Amino acid sequence: MDNTARKEQDGTAYDFVHADYWLRRERSGKVDAFERYGAERSKDDPRQFMTSGIRPATKELIDKLRIPQETREEKEQDTLVPKRLIEVDFLRYLEVIKNKEGAIAIARLAGFGNTANRLGQILLFQEELEPDEQPLSVSSLKQFIWFLLEHRGVREPSIVVTERGNVKAIWEYSEKQIFWIEFYPSGDVRYLAFVPNERRSDGVERTAAWSTASDVFERAKSLGSTVWMVL
Repeated sequence: MDNTARKEQDGTAYDFVHADYWLRRERSGKVDAFERYGAERSKDDPRQFMTSGIRPATKELIDKLRIPQETREEKEQDTLVPKRLIEVDFLRYLEVIKNKEGAIAIARLAGFGNTANRLGQILLFQEELEPDEQPLSVSSLKQFIWFLLEHRGVREPSIVVTERGNVKAIWEYSEKQIFWIEFYPSGDVRYLAFVPNERRSDGVERTAAWSTASDVFERAKSLGSTVWMVL
């Protein structure tokens, strides 16, 4: 076994060729596969992943999060100024949730609709996993949603699931501006940043390392990646 293969097994291979290969495979190949799979499924089973489709015990918990409707009197008193949404402690409910469907429902109710739709597609796609692929990890999923809740200004990323079953979030603005984070169930993350550096021969500086879900945004900020990660 060569050194790169050995490093891949323990998750420490960060050379450019490896990073570029997996970015293309997971961002392009698998995204296309998700879309093709969804199109085929929609012919016979036009399901859309919604909170109404989750199991009863989870739905009962999620229902507690719903924003109350305004009364007719409140609407008549102020029809021009939008009402502020009642603050909900989504982080606390996320901690209680024990399944993937509930975690995705939290993301949807918290305003991350595109993310919830994408994760719903992934759950459907994972019904036909390949032998070498692990199912989506609940803990990794919750780490990812926690990151979004904690950093509200960050735009919703592209999402893939690694062969280890971890969520990988990808923010890409150009070939020279990429930041991805793989969320491990333990709370650790590994990240890769491509940032412009005109002093390099190819104009790109690449940084990859390990961090934690609570610290990785500061790592991205120090590298200048948050310029294209935020809204």
